[in-house]
Amino acid sequence: MPVSAAPVGALLCQRDSSLRSTTATIVSVTGTKASGTVEVVLSDTVLFPVGGGQPCDFGTIGGFAVTDVVRRGFEPVHLVSATVADLVVGSSVEVVVDWQRRWDHMQQHSGQHLLSAIAEQQYGLNTVAWALGKEKSCVEFDLTNQPVPTDETWASLESKVNSLIRDNLPFTIQTASSHEENGSLPSKLPEDLASGVIRNVRIGNLDNNPCCGTHVSSTSQLQCMKLLNTERIRGKNLRLYFIFGDRVLSTLHASVTRDRVLGNLLCAGPDQFVEKVTGLQNQVKDLTKSNKSYLKEVSDFISLNLASSLSSIAVTPTSTVPILAYHRADGDAEFLTTLSKSASEKCKNCVLIFTTGEVSSGGAALVVGGTETKEADVSTVWKAFQTAMGTKDQMKGGGAKGRFQAKSVGWSQRSAALVNIGAVDVL
Repeated sequence: MPVSAAPVGALLCQRDSSLRSTTATIVSVTGTKASGTVEVVLSDTVLFPVGGGQPCDFGTIGGFAVTDVVRRGFEPVHLVSATVADLVVGSSVEVVVDWQRRWDHMQQHSGQHLLSAIAEQQYGLNTVAWALGKEKSCVEFDLTNQPVPTDETWASLESKVNSLIRDNLPFTIQTASSHEENGSLPSKLPEDLASGVIRNVRIGNLDNNPCCGTHVSSTSQLQCMKLLNTERIRGKNLRLYFIFGDRVLSTLHASVTRDRVLGNLLCAGPDQFVEKVTGLQNQVKDLTKSNKSYLKEVSDFISLNLASSLSSIAVTPTSTVPILAYHRADGDAEFLTTLSKSASEKCKNCVLIFTTGEVSSGGAALVVGGTETKEADVSTVWKAFQTAMGTKDQMKGGGAKGRFQAKSVGWSQRSAALVNIGAVDVL
């Protein structure tokens, strides 16, 4: 006699979310376009199919990895890393859930029910959406008719949720057919589930909401909750990010580890981090100011050296004005900007080619003119230099109005290119 599959809404993982494994009969095995992957339907399953904002479970079927579980109509379909020959229709297989992943999803999903219930009942914050993320989850509130909650409101909400966790309120499941009038039925239900099983999740006498997901048995299993941050989206909506249970502990562990590392770097305890970092920021500001002053002095010195070279330089076929070049291996963008400004003022009627970086790895190039140099002359030199560099060093860039910038993967052709266009490389 053919075996049928248990319907979504009455799956073993939904009837008893604490089960970690079961034995089931294979109802069907279908090959997919992806090699080494099949779709499997079982008589029942402890693996939850994605739905209700909760990601699917992972696990194994007959020892083969399950990488996805989806709902098609009333059937949960398992995507398994196996072949049709590996899993035989009608045979019994052990189905095992990745419990660590499931437990995390249960804590976050059940926690969201509790958080949304208190937010709405005591603070008038109506949840319009939620998302279970890999590291943190969020609920989305519609703030169209109310102001953004204050930090004091969030602190109060967090305190009340944690208090209810300690009260050990039971999570219970009630089921009803979608055509029945009793119970709290969803306002929106997929058409293909119109005649299916509707599950209502109750938290003591506090809350009663339709939900297809897997849940803890009591609020105490949520352990604790921490609100993280908020984010404004879509005009009047606001997302509130949170973590429950083991995620709070892992986040605390990461924080303690980070504090230890920072403590060693700053030679201070966590209570002194802000003071230490503020001090370092002030030092950086002072050093940045000094560095700009020194950079200006160095740039002026280089510019004077460039200007003194002009008297002995003749024009070339490439340009109607002299062409000067200068290279600094340790130069950066700020150096090029400062130097080009100083040099263009002191070398008024010439074209300047500035480059930075090591010969083997290349760097930046800047071609500019003096304050009295025609833009057309700068453009002519730029094109000539780019052509002379060839394809080996791959100098790419562009510009306009007498200012051209580029990057090169190397400067092995630089000297030859400068000679080719008649430029003088000033050391």
